[in-house]
Amino acid sequence: MKFLKWLLIIIVGIVAIVMIYGATQPSQMTVEESIEINASASQVFEEIRDFEAWDEWSAWAKMDPDMAQTYEGEAGTVGYKNSWESEKWMVGTGSQEIVEIRESEYMKTKMLFNGEAAENFASFTLTENDGKTTVVWDMLGGETPFYARIMNTMFKPMIIESYKSSLLDLKGIVESKPVVIPNPLNLEVVEVEAMSILSIKDSSTVEEIGAKMTEIYTELGIFMAMNEVEANGNALSIYLLHVFTRKSCL
Repeated sequence: MKFLKWLLIIIVGIVAIVMIYGATQPSQMTVEESIEINASASQVFEEIRDFEAWDEWSAWAKMDPDMAQTYEGEAGTVGYKNSWESEKWMVGTGSQEIVEIRESEYMKTKMLFNGEAAENFASFTLTENDGKTTVVWDMLGGETPFYARIMNTMFKPMIIESYKSSLLDLKGIVESKPVVIPNPLNLEVVEVEAMSILSIKDSSTVEEIGAKMTEIYTELGIFMAMNEVEANGNALSIYLLHVFTRKSCL
């Protein structure tokens, strides 16, 4: 009898300690991880804005490739929603929906898990610099009662690892794709007949290129006039090199 009494005291003590410890923990779980990807923000965002693309890099999608999923709305717009149902306890059932989005800059989603009323939010913030993009992925969990906060402490390390592995896979997928060069003027590559040209090779910053072109054409005009050379075609420019990081042309 004494043994049972002491066993009960020990159990109650352990429960009390766990609840007291839980009460000292934050009421909401927070997670934040980041990574630098060698690609433009628009290329990275293309893989984030469409939930169907998450199957290629999300750690949770890889935990259960056979889970049932549905998609509602238009990808990359507010209201776009992904719902899932899995028999794997780490995946469970739930949904995520875009609630705020700025193209190639920011996306915020609302997440619901296992039929619970608590709303959880996650966001992606993209910052591009010199052709590289830093992605910050954070999560703010729903309010948790004090007696259940110990669960947040237990699950947080697993969520952090899932964030890290997902971002690494996202980086690998984006960097393995061909670089997309913007072409707003719809420029085309064309072949022309061989010709003789009179030219001056020089370099300039992007900001000063107009003045540099005027200077070069003036020098060429003076040379042609002094040597009685006549032009039989239109003036043209040939860009041998464009260094984006230094904003210069050759």
